[in-house]
Amino acid sequence: MKKVSRDNGGKYYLPHQAVVRENHLTTKVRVVFDASAKTTNGKSLNDVLEVGPKLQQDIFQILLKWRLWIFVLVADVEKMYRQVLVAEDDQPYQNVLWRENLQMPIKEFVLTTVTYGTACAPFLAKRALIEIGKECSKRNPKIQAIIQDDFYMDDLMTGADFVLECVKIYQDISQQLDKFGFKLRKWMSNELRILEAIPDVGDNLVVRIEEGEMMKTLGVQWDPHTDNFAFYFQISEDKTLTKRKALSTLAKIFDPLGWLTPVTMLAKLFIQRLWLMDLQWDVELNAEMKQVKAC
Repeated sequence: MKKVSRDNGGKYYLPHQAVVRENHLTTKVRVVFDASAKTTNGKSLNDVLEVGPKLQQDIFQILLKWRLWIFVLVADVEKMYRQVLVAEDDQPYQNVLWRENLQMPIKEFVLTTVTYGTACAPFLAKRALIEIGKECSKRNPKIQAIIQDDFYMDDLMTGADFVLECVKIYQDISQQLDKFGFKLRKWMSNELRILEAIPDVGDNLVVRIEEGEMMKTLGVQWDPHTDNFAFYFQISEDKTLTKRKALSTLAKIFDPLGWLTPVTMLAKLFIQRLWLMDLQWDVELNAEMKQVKAC
């Protein structure tokens, strides 16, 4: 980010706000930018940006492949979007207004890197990552394949069948990505010997999970000690049940591999029945339908 020193013609101002996440290990506060905010002509920046083609595998494919290895590695790229520069001619469309407090004058800044909230950000960041992999294709084709296929955006999920092989992957991929400013952090594994080989210094954070604790891997709860997956979701204590609440509860269940299908299928059939009854969204279900739901 740099201060705007002169009026450079066409520009777009990104509204922004802070999101506080107390439960995160690293970034407690994240600034969120709204590139979908409409301008005076009725269009937003996202309305005119090309999204770009999909460059990564589905969560289903990545998780399925990840389960095949005996030993696994998990990490993420620190501030991935901010490592990719935007062409100077395009930077004025990422302007922001800021002041330290209400007594200070408003200042104008321009964001010089790929920004969260813009429609093309995922494509640009992933495209840069793929290019980094291509750079080592002849020297280390295995690392290129991992960079190409084992990332879901900034999340690395890879592994091997031998401890030393996992340690070698950590060393090689860290070295390759570090050269381009993509620093891997929050390392996690299902094998303590692998974690002990990763120096827990500086930004190279190693996550050590206590026995019985879980961590999220692409939205799925994983216990690295037992190497098991689990599902947790909160059910509202409100006893009144409506079509809206039933659908909302079902939507909270994230099951990309379909493990809970025997359960969620029954819930979907229940939702289907509510639709066929043509109920209003917020009308409380009668006792008969609540009994069906309980079954």
